Amino acid sequence: MSKGQVTMVHGLLIALLLSCLTVSTVVTEDNDVIHEMRSTMVVSQLMLAEQTAVLQELLNASRSTLRFFAEESSCPYPYKKVLDECFYVCGKKVTFDQARQHCQGMAGDLAHPKHLHALLSLLFEYEQIIGGNVWMGATDSHQENTWLWPDGSPVLKWGRGEPSRLNSASVKEDCLELRLETNMLLNDVICTKKMPFVCQHP
Repeated sequence: MSKGQVTMVHGLLIALLLSCLTVSTVVTEDNDVIHEMRSTMVVSQLMLAEQTAVLQELLNASRSTLRFFAEESSCPYPYKKVLDECFYVCGKKVTFDQARQHCQGMAGDLAHPKHLHALLSLLFEYEQIIGGNVWMGATDSHQENTWLWPDGSPVLKWGRGEPSRLNSASVKEDCLELRLETNMLLNDVICTKKMPFVCQHP
């Protein structure tokens, strides 16, 4: 091999080596870029997950707030929300029939609560106005000793010794009162007695 050929071969080898080094450098740089992109994507996914969680919490809070205001405003004026029922307390003293007529004129009826203790907590707020007793909606006027609420359900929670069934030709205890001073005592009483009353919206 001549000197010129040896020089040419050396040149080709050097060129090939430089080419390999260049390719290696490019591959390394590409790997660095890919690694950086992957890191950026991971960070972005974590941030997106956190943002999604925060947005979900805000959405849940908004739903709870809307539900609260919806429940608070679900009773027509002047009825007041007590658990899942709507009541209106009137301090005017009237007979049972007058009280029921008044309530029906307000698109309701005399109270027939599912939760007597909850209603009692409301009545204590009006204690100075209503005094000790209020009309409730039950009566046995349709059938003696069969006490029914306006919705047709039976009266189950009586006070001790009640109903007393004090009925005679001149006195008939066919209507129901709630006595606040005796710790929520349901008592049968004559319907012509005058007392405050509680209306309930259906």
